[in-house]
Amino acid sequence: MSLYLVGKYEICNVLTHFFNTNNILPAPDPSTDINTYIDENTVHNSIIINIVSNNNEVEFPSAAQNKGRVVSCLLLDTIDDAIKWKGFQEKLSINRKEGISILAQWNPHYLQIGKSWLKVLRKKVTLQSNDWMADKVGKSHLLDKLAKGCQTCIYFGHGRVQKMVGYHGISAEEISQSDRGAPITCFLSFSCHHLHQETEHLSFGEELIMSHKVAVFWGSRIATDKTINTQLVKICQYQYIATDNMTMNEWINNVAEAVERESNPLLSTLWKSYSLLGNPLLPLN
Repeated sequence: MSLYLVGKYEICNVLTHFFNTNNILPAPDPSTDINTYIDENTVHNSIIINIVSNNNEVEFPSAAQNKGRVVSCLLLDTIDDAIKWKGFQEKLSINRKEGISILAQWNPHYLQIGKSWLKVLRKKVTLQSNDWMADKVGKSHLLDKLAKGCQTCIYFGHGRVQKMVGYHGISAEEISQSDRGAPITCFLSFSCHHLHQETEHLSFGEELIMSHKVAVFWGSRIATDKTINTQLVKICQYQYIATDNMTMNEWINNVAEAVERESNPLLSTLWKSYSLLGNPLLPLN
């Protein structure tokens, strides 16, 4: 699979060895649609690492693009940022022992979804599955657990730009401030606004990525429709358990193909609202 780095040459050049690629594309003009730019300048079935400033001047592209392309954004302004990011990735210890943790707001709808995922994960996935849902785990207890890190966190519930509404509200800053913690490799958020960009504040996902608490984050830029999002959750669940040792980019490609088969315009629109930050080559399950 081809991999492209898109952005300022001097920053991309720092990462060519890490990503094992010499494919560097210049950053498009801000007036250029990034989705069109990717479609016109990259081959099918490729991974695109889109290096953008963290000043929110350009909206994050959809994680899933046409013809099997997956796009992930890195928030890097300088060469020094790139060096620090690469150092974090190279030292990242994948915490597979702690497995997959299900987080859900104390709400019948979200608890039901969380229990469904746990039941399937425990039958189909070799990694340990943890029930960290709000009917069993309170806010302070959850923060202690998150501080220790895990392979993957999956959150079901309402969201605001800078926090999870569940657990009486937990901000990304509260999660990332722990000085005794280990990183979370992957974070999936089936929630509203967790990658909604604002000029004054980092979103929930941006904060977790920028603090190096999370290595790769997937979430929506918009307010998600509850009914349609529940349909997407079911598709994502099926694709999550389909293969062990699957990377983030592989999972996104598999879900994209499943969404396309549904031929549902509302579902397709919602799916395109989800973006990816961080390293898409990391293992998800």
